[in-house]
Amino acid sequence: MIQWGNVIEQGEGSDTPTYFPLATKKEKPMLYRPFGSTGLTLSALGFGCGSIGGLMVRGAYPDMRKTVARAIELGVTYFDTASMYGVGQSEVNLGAVLRELGQETNADIIVGTKVRLKTDEMAHIERAITTSVEASLRRLGRESVDLIQYHNRIGPNRTATDPEANLDDLAQIVQTFEKLKKAGKVR
Repeated sequence: MIQWGNVIEQGEGSDTPTYFPLATKKEKPMLYRPFGSTGLTLSALGFGCGSIGGLMVRGAYPDMRKTVARAIELGVTYFDTASMYGVGQSEVNLGAVLRELGQETNADIIVGTKVRLKTDEMAHIERAITTSVEASLRRLGRESVDLIQYHNRIGPNRTATDPEANLDDLAQIVQTFEKLKKAGKVR
């Protein structure tokens, strides 16, 4: 359960605490939705940790912490990251911030990451996906992740130069995701 409250921290290089107010009565409460048949419930708005905004890849750590804390305070429960966001830096930063905020074991906080295979990894899909997920877990500092997504294109044909997955590959991908779930690495 998310514990709602004020986030108070010491300002950098200052004895003055920084105060982040709770959502005001004018702010609307967050909407939550079931995520398919997974049993997970996600906030209608997720927190993207990718390179576009850059905060979780290139931002200053105090800004990351403040922003994630405020998002949680406002009811955001879904955090989306990937190994390719800042070459894993997004996962490292998100994991560190969630640990510092005491949210790493909060069952309401849903962390999703992605697997993207390179062309040479398509010959060993199960091994490549397992290696990728295990590396993501190390970067996040977690034993499991709530959601994994396959981040390559899926089409009718795979070629030697394009890591697009075909339908046969998709069957292996799903089986590997199921094995990771049984192993407790994915919720």
